[in-house]
Amino acid sequence: MHKIENTDKQQGSAMAWHGLTEVKENLGFDDNFLREWEITERPLYDESSNAVGYSILGCTDDSQIRIGKPYNPETYKPITNEQFLDLVYDCISGTDHQIESIGSVRGRGRVFCSVKLNGLDDYNAGGREFKPFLNFGNGHDKSSVLWVNTSNVCTVCDNTFKFNLHQKSKDGYKLRHTKNAIHKFPEIARLIDQAIGVQAEFQVAFNKLAMIDVKPETAKKWITGFEAETVTEISSQKKNRIDRIDDLFVNGKGNNGMDRSDLLSAVTDYYTHEFVKGRGIGNRIYQSEMGRGADRKSDALTNLLDQGKFEETVAFGKMVMN
Repeated sequence: MHKIENTDKQQGSAMAWHGLTEVKENLGFDDNFLREWEITERPLYDESSNAVGYSILGCTDDSQIRIGKPYNPETYKPITNEQFLDLVYDCISGTDHQIESIGSVRGRGRVFCSVKLNGLDDYNAGGREFKPFLNFGNGHDKSSVLWVNTSNVCTVCDNTFKFNLHQKSKDGYKLRHTKNAIHKFPEIARLIDQAIGVQAEFQVAFNKLAMIDVKPETAKKWITGFEAETVTEISSQKKNRIDRIDDLFVNGKGNNGMDRSDLLSAVTDYYTHEFVKGRGIGNRIYQSEMGRGADRKSDALTNLLDQGKFEETVAFGKMVMN
């Protein structure tokens, strides 16, 4: 679900899948939806007009809006839209950038901004197109920490917000809403150079894998060895997984069953989309991006880049198959 409610808006450079985007050709930091309103702290009182020590968030443009649940101002520090946008700007100032998407969801409970930078441009690697974004998100309703990451998913709704929030990556950063949270903002800026470097490293690695041919029979042995891991007898369930990854090696999106990039894509596709079924989108995202699925995708990349490990895996797979 997009969860773009009546008080929310998503602005972007192009129409998103949900068809609710307010398309703006040149989104700017001083001219966007998050500048049109601000959160405001509203203390709560009992029936005798005595302060109870808790507050709730409201909005400056509409006195009827209430965001999230009551909170204790002594332990929870909301991060305002102004502070959020200033953080984004400080992180990318001095770069050639374009805001691709910005807005709120969940009745203004979550706000987000996705940016494209020179250095994080769309690129092709191994015959496939990648679209990396620098994503920022924040929760006014206590459903999310403040976070930053890079991914190939632009935040345009609550689903993509959740995906990027739970994305496991070396270049991600998450910050709880404590009283000293804003003092840690300068630390986040250092992630930008790192984020660009991570994307560049992946592009180089993927192109390298695309240059290494793999015969179908060798691919099947590698997949078998990779999935068998340390056991010589595999279950029928694991055998089905091996057969499915082998099929994706040839027939997966963008694959032609010819090189190691096809093997990496096959493993990635399986552990992203098919590893966990029927357990809810939240669990699928967790397993794919933070749990077992994420570990397996990382293991595959490391293995395929290391000739020694690759040959050991193929040899082990051959033994298991025999």
